[in-house]
Amino acid sequence: MKHFLLIPWIIAYCFASSQILVSQDLNPVEVDSESQFCRTVRWIAFYPDSAEVVYIGCADRISCTDKIMRWRLFESDVLVTIPDSSSTRRIFPRKFNFNSDSSRAVSAGRLAVVWDTETWEDIMYLPRFGHLIYGANHVLYTPDDKEIVMLTWDGIKVLDGLTGELIREIGDQSRYPKRGMDISPDGTRLVVSTDSGDVWMYDYQSGERIWEIKRNFPVYDVQFSQNGRRVLLTGFAVEDKKPIFEAVEYSSLNGEKLSRYIGHTSYVYSARYNRAGTQIITTSFDSTARIWSTETGAELAVINYGARGYWAEFSAGGTWVAIAGDNGVSVWDLQPTSSVSEPVAQGGSSSLGVVHPNPAHAVIEIPFGLEKYSETRLCLYDALGKEVGVVAEGGYEAGEYQVLYNVAGLPSGLYVIALHSEGEVRHQQIHIIR
Repeated sequence: MKHFLLIPWIIAYCFASSQILVSQDLNPVEVDSESQFCRTVRWIAFYPDSAEVVYIGCADRISCTDKIMRWRLFESDVLVTIPDSSSTRRIFPRKFNFNSDSSRAVSAGRLAVVWDTETWEDIMYLPRFGHLIYGANHVLYTPDDKEIVMLTWDGIKVLDGLTGELIREIGDQSRYPKRGMDISPDGTRLVVSTDSGDVWMYDYQSGERIWEIKRNFPVYDVQFSQNGRRVLLTGFAVEDKKPIFEAVEYSSLNGEKLSRYIGHTSYVYSARYNRAGTQIITTSFDSTARIWSTETGAELAVINYGARGYWAEFSAGGTWVAIAGDNGVSVWDLQPTSSVSEPVAQGGSSSLGVVHPNPAHAVIEIPFGLEKYSETRLCLYDALGKEVGVVAEGGYEAGEYQVLYNVAGLPSGLYVIALHSEGEVRHQQIHIIR
C-alpha cells in the first residue's frame, strides 16, 4: 500500500461569471492502490464523500469468485461484503447504480439485487427475465427513485422501486445483446447501447424511440452529461483502412455527432464525465486511462494504469480518479501544473473564510480573500504547532479564492489552518477524524 502524498488542488472561482477557472494541463499522481486483495476489478464507483469506493472483482484467486468490496482510501482494510461464495456465484454481480441519497444500490448480474449500502446486505432480489445465465446487463434507479430500469437480453424492463414488480416494458423485447444504459438527469430519456454497435434513444415515459445510430463495434459504455444535452459513448471506427479507437459525444436531442476523443491504441472500454461535465476519463485495453477537456477537446493527461482497464470514475469533487481493471484499483490525484488561475474578483478585506467541512476526513474547502497584491502563505499545523502541509504559497493579486485540499493522509486530531499575508496571521481550528 502506497503512502498518501499531500498534494494541493487549488481552484480560483470566478464570481462574476460563475465559472471555475482551472489549468488545462494536469499532472496526475498515484496516491493509493489496492491490488493485493483483488487483481481483476470490473467496475468501481466513489461514495459521495469521495474517500471510499465500492468495487466488484475477483476476491478469491483460486476460484476467482466475483465479490462486492468496500474500501476506504489510504487504509489497508477491505470489507468483503458477500463472504458466501455460493451466493456470489449465483448473483455474479456486475455494475451498480446508487439511488439519489446513496442509501441503496441496485446491481446487475445473473440476479439483480437491491442492497443496503451501509451494511451491503441484500434487501430484495429482482425478478429474472428470460436468459438464465446473463440476467441483467445493467440496472439503474430513476432520478426520483420511484422506478428501477433493468436492461436484459430480452428487453428493457421498468420495475417498481419499492416492490420490484414489473410495471412496463420499453422498446423491442426480442433477445438481443444489450450492453450499456443510462437515464437523463431529468428522467425523460433513456439511452441504450448494444454489442452490435446500435445506440437507441427512447422517450422514457412513452417508450417511443427518438433516434438511433449505428457504430462499427460493441458500445461498452454510454452516459448522459449532467445537463442531459449530450451522450458520451465508447466507439470504434475505420478510417483509411486504419482502426480508430475513440470516445464520442452525440446530441441527445437528435443523435448528431458532436465531438471525438481519439488517442487510445486499443479498444476503449469506458468513458465517463466528471460531475461538472468539463472533463472525460476513458479507459482502454492499451493499459492507459486518458483525461480530456470537453470544452477544447484536448487531451489533458495520460495515466499509465499498467494493465487492461475496465472502468474509471471521477470523485464527486473531481480531485481524484479511480481506475479499475486487471491491475486492481488505483487512485490518482489530479494535480494541476498551474495551481491558481488569474485573480477573479476585487474588493473586501484580507480574510480567512470558514473551512468546510469541519470535522473533516478527506477534502476540505478553504476560502480566503486579499484586499491587494500580497505574498501569501496558507499552511496547516498540528496541535503541537508543527507545520504539516503548505496549502498555497506565492504572490497573489487582490481577489477571492477557494482552495480544495486533501487531508486524508493525516491522523485524527486538532489542526490549525493559518493564512500569512502582509505580516498578519489569520487562523482557524479544524478537526480531522478517521
